[in-house]
Amino acid sequence: MSLPAGAKVAVLEGDPSKEGFFTMRLLLPDGFKIQPHWHPKVEHVTVISGTFNVGMGEKFDQTATKAMPAGTLALMVVVTYQLGRAAITDFTTIALARISGAILLRFRVNSAWLILGAAIAGWILYGGI
Repeated sequence: MSLPAGAKVAVLEGDPSKEGFFTMRLLLPDGFKIQPHWHPKVEHVTVISGTFNVGMGEKFDQTATKAMPAGTLALMVVVTYQLGRAAITDFTTIALARISGAILLRFRVNSAWLILGAAIAGWILYGGI
């Protein structure tokens, strides 16, 4: 793992380079930028102090990040991909996933609204009303 001057890492359990769970703690210098990357494993993030700004996309865009203040818990992307891959099974679900993705990328809305909207659409389309 390549870290900037002043950064510290402590592996608390497991081995990040091997299969299975691991826990590590990072201390990063103020203003450090983590460049776009892919998560090959499920990643849980707990912000202990300060603010951690997180964004998605192929290019680093500071204006597109969301602030995670101290006390925030997050689950990183790979689990979303796996759940999405398993859930996309028919035309309606594929259409909802593509529309939601386009809205998320174009308008940067809170993903909770997309989940709620897709849930309502699915409920209406599959006999909720």
